[in-house]
Amino acid sequence: LWFNSNDNIVNTFKLPYYEVEIVEDFPHPEEFGPGNDAIKKAYFMNVGNADAYLRASYREVWKAKDGAILSNTFEKDGQQVDVVEKGWTSEWGSEWTHKNDGYAYYNKVLKAGATTKPIITKVKLHEDAPDIYSEAQYTLEFKVESLIYAKTQEIRESDRLKISELWGIMPDVYGDGNVHW
Repeated sequence: LWFNSNDNIVNTFKLPYYEVEIVEDFPHPEEFGPGNDAIKKAYFMNVGNADAYLRASYREVWKAKDGAILSNTFEKDGQQVDVVEKGWTSEWGSEWTHKNDGYAYYNKVLKAGATTKPIITKVKLHEDAPDIYSEAQYTLEFKVESLIYAKTQEIRESDRLKISELWGIMPDVYGDGNVHW
């Protein structure tokens, strides 16, 4: 047993991760009355160490005191208008592709540690909103989904197919992380 030798090598692999969070500046107004602006800033941040594709949606719900769900619109001068006017930013229109599936797709790869520009800055209860909304509760909820962006072309091509399968839309990346949906 004099000629015995042992060796051990440990290989540790650290996988990239991505996580996109919704960041809000919403100082809960004491009074949300007709015609009064309430600050509501929202944007998205990639807190991971890998780049990501992202899509977002929103949902608004009015709930009456008795729990009944109210409409998000009311009729004024023969037209349907929003009970709450949302102060969407120009970036929500120009940096996002809005599709008929209820989602808006970010037109850039969201780099690790980066944020999008705000998509909304304020909300305001319409000055002619019917009295039924005076005792109701309003919720504006954002949802974000993200998928990892592969750095290498070979992996990126298979990821495009996977994104198409999961989201029903295929991204084309060009230039410095610009995405065409």
